[in-house]
Amino acid sequence: MSIKRSTLKKLWAASGNQCGYPGCDETVVNIEEGIVVAEICHIRAQSSGGPRYDPDMNEEEVDEYSNLILLCPTHHTYIDKNPGEYPPEKLKRWKEEQESESSPELELPDNLLDKLQWADARLEGEIFSQDQEGDFREYLQKNTDHSQRLPYVERQEVPDELDQKHLIVGPKGSGKSRVLFERALSRFETGDVQSVFLPSRAATRIEDIQPALDYEYDGDVLLVWDDIHDASPDDAGNLFYETVLKLQDRLSDHQSLHVLATARSEEYHQLPNYRQWSEDRVWSSFKQTKLGILNRSDAEKLIKEAISGYDLTFTDSARRQFETLVEFESPTPFYIESACSHLEKVVDGEITRGDIIDLPKHGVEIWRQHYRDLIDKDPDARFVLLSLKLLNRISGVAGNSVVRGIFANVFNRELINFEGALRRLQEQHWISEVGIESELRTHAIQLEAIDDSVDLYLDQLAEFLLSDFAESEPDQATGMAINLALEVFLDPSLTDESLIDEIAENILSSELVERVSPEIKWMLYNNYAGVLAARGELVRALSWTTRAIQMLPTNPVGYVNHQKIASQLGEETVAINSQQRAVELAPDADQLTQPELRAQLAECLHRHGHTDRAKEEFQTALENSGDDPFIAQRFAEFCEDINQIGTARSLHSLAVEQTDSISTLLQYTRFLQRHGPEETYKEMKEQILQATPENIATLSDAFEQTQKYKLQWTEEGHNSPLITDLPEYQMLEQARDLNIAEGPAEAAAWLESQITEPALPVLEQLVEFYFDAGQPEDAYRVFDKFLPIVAEQCPPLKVSELTIDVAHELDAADAGEKAIEIAESAVDQFATENEENRQAQSMLLRHMAGLDNYDPMHSLILPYRLGKSHLFHGDFENALNTFFDVWTVRNDVPDEEADVGMEYGVKAGCISLALVEIMRGWGGRLTGDSFPVEEINQFVLENISIVSDEFQQLYAEIQIHRGEGDPLCEKDELPEPERIYPDQVDIDESAVEYPMIEREDIAITSTLRAYLQMDPKDIF
Repeated sequence: MSIKRSTLKKLWAASGNQCGYPGCDETVVNIEEGIVVAEICHIRAQSSGGPRYDPDMNEEEVDEYSNLILLCPTHHTYIDKNPGEYPPEKLKRWKEEQESESSPELELPDNLLDKLQWADARLEGEIFSQDQEGDFREYLQKNTDHSQRLPYVERQEVPDELDQKHLIVGPKGSGKSRVLFERALSRFETGDVQSVFLPSRAATRIEDIQPALDYEYDGDVLLVWDDIHDASPDDAGNLFYETVLKLQDRLSDHQSLHVLATARSEEYHQLPNYRQWSEDRVWSSFKQTKLGILNRSDAEKLIKEAISGYDLTFTDSARRQFETLVEFESPTPFYIESACSHLEKVVDGEITRGDIIDLPKHGVEIWRQHYRDLIDKDPDARFVLLSLKLLNRISGVAGNSVVRGIFANVFNRELINFEGALRRLQEQHWISEVGIESELRTHAIQLEAIDDSVDLYLDQLAEFLLSDFAESEPDQATGMAINLALEVFLDPSLTDESLIDEIAENILSSELVERVSPEIKWMLYNNYAGVLAARGELVRALSWTTRAIQMLPTNPVGYVNHQKIASQLGEETVAINSQQRAVELAPDADQLTQPELRAQLAECLHRHGHTDRAKEEFQTALENSGDDPFIAQRFAEFCEDINQIGTARSLHSLAVEQTDSISTLLQYTRFLQRHGPEETYKEMKEQILQATPENIATLSDAFEQTQKYKLQWTEEGHNSPLITDLPEYQMLEQARDLNIAEGPAEAAAWLESQITEPALPVLEQLVEFYFDAGQPEDAYRVFDKFLPIVAEQCPPLKVSELTIDVAHELDAADAGEKAIEIAESAVDQFATENEENRQAQSMLLRHMAGLDNYDPMHSLILPYRLGKSHLFHGDFENALNTFFDVWTVRNDVPDEEADVGMEYGVKAGCISLALVEIMRGWGGRLTGDSFPVEEINQFVLENISIVSDEFQQLYAEIQIHRGEGDPLCEKDELPEPERIYPDQVDIDESAVEYPMIEREDIAITSTLRAYLQMDPKDIF
């Protein structure tokens, strides 16, 4: 509940405009400047776990005047952190003393009374009325992500007048935030609206903006929201969507809601209900403007303004070269500004054509180059950026204080160096500091340019949030810890199961999570259950869905999740009962409709063989839904499955009558292809082929996948939107239609004849067609032919994933040798100079072990070399995991290679022991508690004599480092170690069989010995 305005008026009058703490003369409101510093203190807390909580008080009593006192922020914080020293009785005495000295005539203006009301329920954002135009301009500039250095240039694709509700969509760096800023300001200044609400980046849940939803607005209202895809950490865009719904319901019939918002096209598909745009109750009232690349005219205008803004001087030829570069390579506002910023830094004097030729062609490349310069020249600045990148994983807002904390506590940097590093980054345009709370902001593309992974530090971030930060900022720490848990649960790129489990255990069992609502606990438990289920730990997953149900026993979604996992476990009774309970709860639920849940129950019954009952539930679901086309088609698929073809045909016809969705037509067409009549099939096929461009977004998954790859997995994707008439899109559309009509063999032959340089989705589809047609040799041929072209466009991990899929398909098709061949080729293709390539190699090597024709020796040699690459690039944790893999499989080699297996096992074990000792020095995760140190040590000790002197010296160094009494040799007998790379090792190549491996072994043993003698802070 919120505190009544009448209660607030009385509370203000009783305060006498002073803090209620005896002896404190702090005024709580500056009436002249319109500033409210007061905080409303509850004598008895609002919720369990709060200071002085009384379970016998209901919500209404908690917010009554008798339970409230106004305090300054300092004393409010102090007494709430020390409830034992300040019991309710003492606070009531203060209140009585305050009342005896106050004047009942003291009144507060309405606008300040609003702010006082927000002091109770914190609003993450601001509300402005017409008399606050200057404040609105300043706040808007601070809370939209756009350049403040360049003037605004109108874009031809942006209409002169935006609609009442308008969404601006574009890729990173396209300038959508700047358009939002200018158009929102214009709408407010012209008097089209009387009030504006701008949520801040810190708003992630409905509770963060509840005061704005309860607010009494005058006249029409404008909601301004930048980057709605970031509006909620668990399901991007949901908070924005819910806010629009609630504000529409809140306003009277005489008021209108205006909305101006932006969304990143890379994240567009995550918006709720975006597939049903024209029919959805929110989106149907929105118009869209899609920003793409700058046209030539707009680009020239922006270049002119940028050159002037950065005070740059170009030769005529350099100016023409720059305009040509922008036009043909990166025609976006972000690139133009990044390029000018870069030239300002690196060119002293007039800019020549040669300077432009040397200029990176994309914004991310410019900033990646700057970042790599920082690694050696300014390590403190580098770790400030890494702190921002780490924080960006879990929060939309990077406050100065929390970034400082991560810099010092997670990355173990000296805090005294933070401000200097921050100042240097601001001077180089990496960071801007905005807002009262000193938010540190950097552009999304700049964050992407920071190519060091921060995944290794997620567990240390969790420790920081749950300890040091929780003590100083418990509310903020709680929100960030929850977001971290969700990030770990929902990020498919995180494959380290032990990391996920450790973070889950620490956060889900922490005192911070005990403070949050049952709804948030329910969400966390369900998401962790999903993680466990995805990796096959179904029993554990089921236990977490049980906990979720206990949190919210009336939420049907929890029972649906429970049913799905129980079904996978074969727990028939549990699954059916859970889904039945979801159906029973549906009338009181918001998340899912009762017919949809009943259709899911029917599908659950069908899976477990209860055909008659499943049919009854489908019939009821269809009737209750008003013949919903999507339920009708699912019912049709069920009927086809039980060979009731006539009923299935009728249901498909019903679905097609109810909607013009192309996907519905596609499903019916496939049914007709299987069962006829042929005449109707041809008519439906023709109807699909004649689909207008407006239908393209729902034509098939081809569009969505093409858009995803183009925008997310190529450098050009940061600057170029997907155009629906791209050749790749047209080819995929026609090929899939041909597949429906003629089958996969014809579709594959036609698609291959059309392509010369395929995008990744085209190659994936082509390979899939050939496998579906039973032609694995052709699948191998086209994959081998086109992969080098695709690999130039896409990140290594995507290429690795596709290679693995093709290899497993070949293996299943009795083409095992071909499977090994393409996997080994991909391993060799990835040079290991960067982390992405090493991750791709690691993924390939692990999956290769599952192929039938895999040479067991590869499981020793290739991971051994990969582990050394990890180590030389400072990736200690992945190095340790990889060497441990080698040690684990040392006995899996053929008998004739047993000696080689033993040698690699001793080397890998020795390196693993050294890494454990090094990582213990900085609190690394894989230490003796979770790593078989003693078992490895015993094995190495028994077999150390079979390896070279360098490894024996390394083992002696480990023994000395541990303080063991009888090492292999004494410290003064060991040569002086140094940190060196293989190319720095000088050997007689004629004297060894494998010179490169010899160099690597010498370099790695010397480097590890040097690390063992160093302070851990100097290593990391």
